[in-house]
Amino acid sequence: MPSNVDALWAHAQKLPETCEESCRAKISRAYYALFHEAKLFHQALPSKGHLPADGGGVHKKLYFALCNPTVTDDALQAKSRLAGTHLGLARELRDSADYEMGSAVTKNDVMKCMGFVRRGLANLRSTTTKSSAA
Repeated sequence: MPSNVDALWAHAQKLPETCEESCRAKISRAYYALFHEAKLFHQALPSKGHLPADGGGVHKKLYFALCNPTVTDDALQAKSRLAGTHLGLARELRDSADYEMGSAVTKNDVMKCMGFVRRGLANLRSTTTKSSAA
């Protein structure tokens, strides 16, 4: 059965924080829930945003495009920038959890990442429109 954002997020929330490895896994799963939700939002935008001049992988490009939107709707611009901010903050923690084996990953890191993801998902799932944003 294919996975989806809700399944990833639910799984991340259920993962224990009993050891450093489970903390690393929890951060990674939570980040990917937000990444995929942000990707869906970005794909639905009428204008895709600016890309980084130095290129980068899909994660960097998505983060950069969300933080530098080219849509003209003020509410969509704000939503995009906030999504990019939350994604970038969660990504820093995910990169540390997944790639920096010499660095400790703590329950505090998990708490921060879960907060960024929770707020990021709430932002992306909100139905604020230009007319209701005022």
